[in-house]
Amino acid sequence: MKKYFILQLLFIFCLSAKAQISYNYDASGNRIKRTSGVVTCPTLSWVNASVCNSGGTTKYHAEVSGLTAGQTAEFSMDGGAWTPANIGSNGIDYYKPGTSSTPVSFQARPQGTSCTPISGALSGPGSTCGTPICGTLNWINAAVCTTAGVTKFHAEVSGLVTGQVAEFSMDGGAWTTANYGTNGIDYYKSGAGSTPVSFEARIKSTSCSSIYGSLAGPGGSCSGARMAVTEMGVAESKENFKLKAYPNPVEHIMSFEFAALNDQQVELNLLNVSGKKLLTKNIKANKGFNKIQLDLGTYPSGVYFVTFYLNQKRENIRVVKSGE
Repeated sequence: MKKYFILQLLFIFCLSAKAQISYNYDASGNRIKRTSGVVTCPTLSWVNASVCNSGGTTKYHAEVSGLTAGQTAEFSMDGGAWTPANIGSNGIDYYKPGTSSTPVSFQARPQGTSCTPISGALSGPGSTCGTPICGTLNWINAAVCTTAGVTKFHAEVSGLVTGQVAEFSMDGGAWTTANYGTNGIDYYKSGAGSTPVSFEARIKSTSCSSIYGSLAGPGGSCSGARMAVTEMGVAESKENFKLKAYPNPVEHIMSFEFAALNDQQVELNLLNVSGKKLLTKNIKANKGFNKIQLDLGTYPSGVYFVTFYLNQKRENIRVVKSGE
């Protein structure tokens, strides 16, 4: 009987001990810390707060001190969702469109806890950021469809930070602000669109690097009514450049012929399909007819883009490098 009573006491003790054990979890549901009883809440303080703007976007930077070992901060801006630190374990960069002087409210606390947050505010527009606020863009959700003799080319990018808007250039034409949300564009051309359309995308009003891609039609039938035709900047670009490139596909030497409006420097860039710049050449062009050559023999087979800058205009050429 005494032995049974002792076993009961041990069982109750184990249940009680188990009830005192709790866990904290990060935003992905991973267990990050084991504590007994009540979570220990450190005393946080704001440090290294700053504001700057670049290309119509304002960056608010805030950090906290006072976290205990193993803890990560999380932040809420203007009463929004809690967001884990993206600068080390204790700081955040937060982006908003424009250069508004309206304060942004910040709250901070140890991530995954119910600790009382600390509060603060930052006002823009601040100084000019030392470098452009550049996200890493990638192509997503590209599509082509045709209705009533009009082809719609649709392209979207990911990687914009909060408040940023993408802009696009099709076939070397003028830059056009996203017309599908903040990150996508619908571009229309007459005909079945079997000729590839080259796309260039970048973050609007910045000097951030562009990414490149292409789409070829005709695709399936678009749903809805007949689409309007818009061919932005293509005719003007071709008229000014009068650029010819051959042969394409190419194995070794590719020739470029163009007419320059005056004596000037021409910049030629070779990029891969990810937009990485592989080669830059600056060429002195004479007024009138010019011909230059580019040796692609050492590059692997695949698709490339050649970009010309001439007379403040730009022309993109999709190049197919074939094997020998």
